[in-house]
Amino acid sequence: MMKTIESAGVFLYAWAIGAEQIPQVLAQRARDLGLWLSSAAAVQLAQRYQGNLLGAQQILHRLSFLYPQSEIQLEQLSEVVSDQSHLDGFDLCERWLNGQKREALHALVRLKAEDAEPVALLGIVLYQIRSLAGIQNALARQVDKNQIIREFQLWNKRETTMFAAARRLKPRQVEQLIQQAAYLDRLSKGQAKGEDIWNALWHWVNKAAG
Repeated sequence: MMKTIESAGVFLYAWAIGAEQIPQVLAQRARDLGLWLSSAAAVQLAQRYQGNLLGAQQILHRLSFLYPQSEIQLEQLSEVVSDQSHLDGFDLCERWLNGQKREALHALVRLKAEDAEPVALLGIVLYQIRSLAGIQNALARQVDKNQIIREFQLWNKRETTMFAAARRLKPRQVEQLIQQAAYLDRLSKGQAKGEDIWNALWHWVNKAAG
């Protein structure tokens, strides 16, 4: 049977892409489109579209039309990304991480109105809150700040946001938020019973931004 399959087709192997590899992958895809992403732009694009390579690819295609055969710096990337009319999970997280409760809740309302997928939102929320816990742990162990920045890819304004959140929230609060977000993740996937997922998210964001 195996020989029959081998003679009729080919085997395709696929490996999962680690988070640290995504900037290099995006840089290669940019080169395929005639673009050269700066290191900072590649990292920024990877962070914003973590878990959504299709969205990142769409941004690269748009850049290729606007800036053909060009080197792409943060300025060009930010211009194209900010031109998107809809919010995403990273916008939501940036606001609650900064303690901007009103803005964070407003973003959540807009995301619901835009039919955002709670599963996707919670994937980003868990990624950010777990990163925050890791940063707090590293700070408690007096790890060198530059090492923390490299390990957690805290480039550009994300450095300010994450360190400010690490100071604002106590480690116990962050641990509770992780547990609650994990429950909301199961709730959004139908693996747990409880209140409406959007109501539950509203209470979580209200607490996280408080």
